[in-house]
Amino acid sequence: MFPLPVPAVLATDGGVRVGKPAPEGYRLAAERRGIGPGDCIVIEDGPAGVRAGKAAGMQVVAVTTTHARAALT
Repeated sequence: MFPLPVPAVLATDGGVRVGKPAPEGYRLAAERRGIGPGDCIVIEDGPAGVRAGKAAGMQVVAVTTTHARAALT
């Protein structure tokens, strides 16, 4: 196992009213980092997350670890 560093900023489901596929969580994360959505890249493995990232105005990289490519477009 590779230990991951604790991020300086966290945006969890406890900080938003509506979860994925709503974009609120991704927008909150960008706001807390002090950057615009256009400067963010979302890495997602689920259809709801892909939709949320796109709706937040962010670039999305979909990984096919849990869903087929067609489900992530």
